[in-house]
Amino acid sequence: MEPDDEQTVVQWCRIVVAEVAPGELPLMAELSRAHFGGGITMDSPDRDALLGFGVDAAVALATPALLMVCQKLWDALSQKAAEATLESVGTLLHRLRRRLGRQISQLATADGFSPAELELIRSTALDASAGLGLSEDRRRLLADAIVGSLILPDRPAAAK
Repeated sequence: MEPDDEQTVVQWCRIVVAEVAPGELPLMAELSRAHFGGGITMDSPDRDALLGFGVDAAVALATPALLMVCQKLWDALSQKAAEATLESVGTLLHRLRRRLGRQISQLATADGFSPAELELIRSTALDASAGLGLSEDRRRLLADAIVGSLILPDRPAAAK
């Protein structure tokens, strides 16, 4: 994944984490580095030293799951943009990157997403989280929070 894409995924995840698990924001930087540096795996020899606590505790956190879902979602949307004959999915990615790269309060109403685009994002997020061992309710919560991060223009972006 390109650094710009990683940065977009981390910013998106940060916005969602601020909403669903704000207590995890201090862990964002370390978990993001671990995620994009090869991930936290059960068989990593220094897995517990990475965070200062066991990987079992990290699995209970929302942030690692959200990083994975946001990355899979970004990858899936990027793939759809590459394959699409219609310009609309490419436009969606452009608007998504622009939206996530600016303060939410600075957004113009023209940046809104159509219901079809939001449903595509939500269903792709649900698909991306299918293999994470999360409950259906948790998967829906994460997907709804991801979509919500895009449609609520009056919320400030999470602190970097």
